[in-house]
Amino acid sequence: MHTHVAFGALPDDALATSEFVDNVDGLFDCLNAVCLKSANQYNRALTPSSSHWKHLDICVDIFSHLTVTNSKCAVPCINGFILTINPAKHLFECLNTEHGFKFLLTNRLNCTVWRIILRMFVAGVGLETTQIHLSSATLSTMFL
Repeated sequence: MHTHVAFGALPDDALATSEFVDNVDGLFDCLNAVCLKSANQYNRALTPSSSHWKHLDICVDIFSHLTVTNSKCAVPCINGFILTINPAKHLFECLNTEHGFKFLLTNRLNCTVWRIILRMFVAGVGLETTQIHLSSATLSTMFL
């Protein structure tokens, strides 16, 4: 889309749509990180210094301020994205600080992990007050 806008095949207004699509594409890559090294920076494992954190913050900001017009009801996936991003960030923070994890391959998270983390956030427990206490056996089971 960027190329089409640059060459006049699409109006300049399409640039905002293109940037939105690029951000959502990066979000899906962040939440499906598959390896330690990849040409795509967001397909790499999440680490304390990786570029994922800035991108995830950008996505939370986008979805927090997104307005849907001409809709009869709220679009559930908007809050769903935020409810997925925040727990993922918190999970890595806890795994890193409390259990010494150096990286996280988000594609290895199974439904059990997401259910536990999402349930805590839906209950209104914030990042500052939530403590995840998991044994090594539980961790290895959850990430298989």
